[in-house]
Amino acid sequence: MSEEKIKRKHIKTVKILMILLAISAFMVSMSSEVKALENNVVPDINPDKELSLTIKYSYEIKGHTKYLKGAGFKLYRVADLTAKKGSAMYNPRKGFNFRGLSYEKMKATDSLKAALKFHKMVKERGISPEKKKTNKFGEATFTNLKPGMYLVYQDKTHKQLKHKYDSTPFLVSVPQIDRNGGKNRWEYSVTAMPKASSRNRLPSPKPPIHKPDTGDNVNLMFWGLMLIIADAGLVLLYLRRRKERL
Repeated sequence: MSEEKIKRKHIKTVKILMILLAISAFMVSMSSEVKALENNVVPDINPDKELSLTIKYSYEIKGHTKYLKGAGFKLYRVADLTAKKGSAMYNPRKGFNFRGLSYEKMKATDSLKAALKFHKMVKERGISPEKKKTNKFGEATFTNLKPGMYLVYQDKTHKQLKHKYDSTPFLVSVPQIDRNGGKNRWEYSVTAMPKASSRNRLPSPKPPIHKPDTGDNVNLMFWGLMLIIADAGLVLLYLRRRKERL
């Protein structure tokens, strides 16, 4: 075989190996993208399901849980929630929106900022939200709710024995997305646990935000990476043998 034919054969072999590398890399990127899209899909909200929100209010002291009985909490819906064609959308009620706020993409800091702002607005406008008091287990349950984002806040400082307890206003979605078995589903009975502080100043807890998990498929990525490594090894092995023959 002439040197020119050998050279052309070597070039063809390298091209084939490079194509295999490109295909393997494409498989990795596609596996991540497809899984992310699947995890972003949400089902429709079942209109026959009853929606509820349970507030659990307690305080940890020396390893023991103290339930705060008789604490008043108020609830007001600041945005309506709809789920259609695999996606969820919040529609802010009049006045409960501001520049840069996205209900669907809120982070903990955004949620806290919005909750404090909306709390001030509710008080200034004289709005009368629904109110419940906690029972002996520190629980207060709001029932017959409509899908939406809710502002929850303690109506006043709670006094129990010789201590005073406060909590920070927060936003919570009812219902919430819960990822079960790799798929998103709606949790219609939501529980929130505001952080209580026995000091006279308000704490700054991270309010609960639940969003669909968009994690990638680790198994598909693993095998795609293994293919890339194997292909690269073939290229190196081929180039080494070619060098030895020359």
